Amino acid sequence: MWRRGRGKALLSQAIHNESERAAGPYIAVNCELYGDAALAEEFIGGDRTDNENGRLSRLELAHGGTLFLEKIEYLAVELQSALLQVIKQGVITRLDARRLIPIDVKVIGNNDRGPRNAGGTKSF
Repeated sequence: MWRRGRGKALLSQAIHNESERAAGPYIAVNCELYGDAALAEEFIGGDRTDNENGRLSRLELAHGGTLFLEKIEYLAVELQSALLQVIKQGVITRLDARRLIPIDVKVIGNNDRGPRNAGGTKSF
């Protein structure tokens, strides 16, 4: 198992670079840096009245490429479930919007706590 600070982000970048999605974008999100509401907006995006296209989500930015979720243990279980549904369906609806936006991403995640520690708390 990889330890903290041992290059998991570099490994995920290498996986992306060697995949069929290498020509697409590589987008990294450190889940520890955001609260639940901010993470929801990061993944789904937002519509703003001053911008017809709204704010692009990380999923939209990663379309055709890879989304790396660093420290996924900080992502609430409800948000993990919603993210899984979005990935399965291949579409998102921005916050306060009605149109469906297609997405196609490979998702790579890391968990610093490890599966043994996270599973018992139902946090991952």
